[in-house]
Amino acid sequence: MKRLLSALCMVLALSACDNKKETVQASGKPIIKIGIIAPLTGNLAMVGEGIKSSIILAEEDLKARNLKNKYEFVVEDDGYEARKTAVIYPKLKSLDKVDAILSTFSQTGKIIAPRAEADKILHISLSSDAEIANGKYNFLDWTTPKYTAKRLFEFCKKHDIKKIVSFVPNNAGALPQEGAFMELAREDGEIEVSRHLIAPEEKEFRTLFVKTAKEKPDAYLALIYGASFVPFFEQYQETRQTALVTSIETFATLSDPSIAEGAYYTDAAVANDAFIERHKQRFGQISRYGVGTMYDMIMLTVEAFENAKDKNYAVDELAKIKQYDGVVGTLTQDDEGIFNSEAVLMKIENGKVIKVEE
Repeated sequence: MKRLLSALCMVLALSACDNKKETVQASGKPIIKIGIIAPLTGNLAMVGEGIKSSIILAEEDLKARNLKNKYEFVVEDDGYEARKTAVIYPKLKSLDKVDAILSTFSQTGKIIAPRAEADKILHISLSSDAEIANGKYNFLDWTTPKYTAKRLFEFCKKHDIKKIVSFVPNNAGALPQEGAFMELAREDGEIEVSRHLIAPEEKEFRTLFVKTAKEKPDAYLALIYGASFVPFFEQYQETRQTALVTSIETFATLSDPSIAEGAYYTDAAVANDAFIERHKQRFGQISRYGVGTMYDMIMLTVEAFENAKDKNYAVDELAKIKQYDGVVGTLTQDDEGIFNSEAVLMKIENGKVIKVEE
């Protein structure tokens, strides 16, 4: 009798599961898959974890809305390594069959962009390289170097900084930032920039400091990141440099801002206080770099698919969004498919990052 009851219960359970499955299918909601690539391991893992937390918040907010589509996220870790990014893309395309891809940082964006364009997959990149936005299917959501470099240049002019030594890694993220600043310096004619190309995540700066100190710079433009941070600032102190340290964006990824005490840098617009507080309450003190932008990228993607008559037209709907009020403020899309936001000036003071109003 017990065996009979057990078998009957199993049949009823399987029937219930089938009914549940049919109910979900009968809801008629198309499933939109969004692939997201971020550095969850490696030297930028702290930043990647912040990005991942924004995905979680966005996912929760979407579930609370009455949307015509159901959204699923496939998050992949490339460790900000080109070889890993190249392997991840075909997986997202062929195995996961994603409808859109959101990428993090310029190196990753440059790898994804031509492939997404060829395969007609909507792609938004959290990057500073404007070339990533080339084509119909590629977009950028970030404050480009055109604006962040200009903000730092204005600061240098105001504070009578005439001679700058630039340390720039040979990578896709730093070169456009330095290039934009150099162009402004050439046009102005009053600020001299001495350029020194370094390896990505360089760790030996002593020789460079000794050499460039002879130029008597007013400031260093250090576009370093990741493993370069600690040795740069330690060796800056060891060789007793006194020139002001500045950067464009990269210092926002510091895990410990106190090592760069007194430094100034410009950054893309940061998330509003309400979002940052929500983020902090939920996840604690993890990186805030790009967290608001990733959240906005997800919401922009969702809006495009919600407005499209079917998912094949989402890219056209995204192109129509010329202004969007996100958690980082008002985003304005230009003719190149770049969603620009306000450039801000930041200072590291008493171990904390503060926004400079001037």
